[in-house]
Formats: sequence, C-alpha cells, structure tokens
Amino acid sequence: MDEMTPILSQVIAAICRERDERFDDTFQLVQQLLSEYGEHDLANRLFAEIPRDVPFEVVTDLLGILSWSGSDACVHEIGRTTEGWLKEGKDNRKLQIALHGEAYPFADIAEMERILSHLAQSNEHVRGRCLLLIEQRREQEKRRRRHRRFSSVRRLLRGLGFMTPLVVAVVGQSQPAEAVRRQQFTRDLVAAAVERTHHVVRYDPGYLSIPYPGGDVPPETGVCTDEVIRSYRAVGVDLQVEVHKDIAANFAAYPSRTIWRLEHPDKNIDHRRVPNLMVFFRRKGEALPITNHAEDYSPGDLVTWDLGGGLVHIGMVVDQKGLLGRRFMIVHNIGEGPKMEDVLFNWKIIGHYRYFGPTAAPIQTNRQHHK
Repeated sequence: MDEMTPILSQVIAAICRERDERFDDTFQLVQQLLSEYGEHDLANRLFAEIPRDVPFEVVTDLLGILSWSGSDACVHEIGRTTEGWLKEGKDNRKLQIALHGEAYPFADIAEMERILSHLAQSNEHVRGRCLLLIEQRREQEKRRRRHRRFSSVRRLLRGLGFMTPLVVAVVGQSQPAEAVRRQQFTRDLVAAAVERTHHVVRYDPGYLSIPYPGGDVPPETGVCTDEVIRSYRAVGVDLQVEVHKDIAANFAAYPSRTIWRLEHPDKNIDHRRVPNLMVFFRRKGEALPITNHAEDYSPGDLVTWDLGGGLVHIGMVVDQKGLLGRRFMIVHNIGEGPKMEDVLFNWKIIGHYRYFGPTAAPIQTNRQHHK
C-alpha cells in the first residue's frame, strides 16, 4: 500500500479490518478522504491509485461507503463511472467491481441485459456473474408483475365482498378506542406499503438537503428506509419529524456519534438511516421478540436485517402471502425499487418492531383490573 496516499491507505486497511463488522472507523476515515480528494471523477482516480493486489471486493466496499457518505452528485458520478466500465468491457478488475455493487447496474433493465449479455458472451471471467444478475433481475421483474396482478385480483374480490380486511387481534371482551384506532391504522399502513410496490424507484443512497417538515428525496429515488418513511407519511405520520424530535432531545441514545461521528442531529438524513430507526422504534414503539417462527410476524410489523459487510436493511410485513408460501410477505427496497417478496428469513434478523404513530398508547390486554 506504499503507492497510496496515507488517508487512502488507512481507509483500505480499515475496510479490510471491519469487513465482517460495522464500518465504524471506515466511515470516519472516508470523510477525511472526501475532504482531501474531492468528489470529481473519484472512482476513476481511486481505481488508478489502489494497487491491483487489493481485493476487488474491498474496492467495491469503498465505493459503496463513498456513495453513502458523499453528496448526491458524488453518488451519481460513481454510478455512471462504474456503468461506463461495464460498457467499455476492457478491464476485468473494473468489471468485477462494477458487477458486485449493492445495487443493480443501470436503471433500465433492457440496457442492463444488453450490456451484460454482451459481456457474458465476450468475457469468460465475468460470464457467470453477468448471467446471475440477469437471471435475478428477470425473476424480480416477473414477481413484480405477478404481485401486481395478484393485488388487482385481491382488490377486486375485496370490493365484491369476498375478502375481509386485515384485523388485528386484541385480547378482551370489548375493544377500547385505542385498540380500534390501531386496527384501522394498521390496515391503512399495510395498504400504503403495498401501494408503494406500484412505483418505479431507482436505488440511490445519496445525501440530499430536504425540506422540514414533510421533506423527501425525489420520488423516483430512494433506499429501504424511504419506503418505510413514505408508507407512514401516507397515513399521516412524519418520521422525519418524529425521529428528529427524539434524537434532538436524546442525542446520546442514538448511534450518530459512534457510527457517523456526528455531533448534532441532521434532519436531512437521521430518519433515513436504519440504525437510527431501530433506536426510534424501540424507544417510541414496541420492540418485539426475534424468532424463527413466521407466525410471530404480523402485518404492519417492521423488521431489520444484517446483510453482512456492515450493511443493514429494513422492510415491512404486509397482509399478503406468497402464492406458494405460508407466511406474510415483506415490502422493501434492496436495490430494485419497492418490491413485495417472501424474504422474511433471507437474512439475519436483528430487529422486530411495531409502531402506531406518536399518539399511540399501550393497549390494556387483561380483562379486569383489581385494586
């Protein structure tokens, strides 16, 4: 690593050290790297400087972390650069880096298939990876179309009275007003999450300054947290506001300082980070048991996963089951826009929550109270 600048050498060493953990040191060092290097043509400059004996997976991790840490312009430039490497198709190392990012290359599936099919035919070193990405994306598109048709049938049957809406069970002979409110809230929230699967969203983790309250990144872009935020906003709960109020009053309770080295709340991004939402839902909602039993996860529940390599993910359980499965599906965005998929146990679950909004009060579940 003698050929690299000191800060780049430190970043690469930190990634190698923290690949199986949380990138705590890496995120701090990446901020220094951005300050020294700037964002213009960053992927090409880093590729030229990093020795080829550094594993391409480490370089892929670096570009992913830069996408989370840099500006919106930086994210777009890194994406366009790596897509350019695929179009050129000349350097196997560049191809491996571009083909192993956390999101699919190219927003347009037809363009991706055309370029990756050509690479598969012309380059045996990346043939397997190209064909795998094409197959995976086709399958996701098939499931998306199938879910849309299935949702249309369900809405038709429900409109004709053949299906009953979701009901949240509450123990007791009668349901108090808050329990009824929660039932309706859950029905509306789940419907809003399912409706999100009809939107085309390009996965874009870039940092943006957004209005407050009610701020959002452009509707055609977003990450996993944005689907949760948009679903809640559709039922009148602004997580940007709720998270900001709590983190401003209880900054030490959140991981902003330990993960991102922040010294104050940031209403542009705090609510869009999974670790922050995990703390918020635990503090302001209900933290539920993590189990391997599908029946323990109900529509409206929020689930977070550890994807490995320092990446975490969030999605919402909805009231529809897979055509061949027996468990409720998840609405989430892991790189291909909002999807409804049977992925509850695809990754390690690290959080299970329920949140009914800022006005929610605990439901009394015992039938009688004796003083």
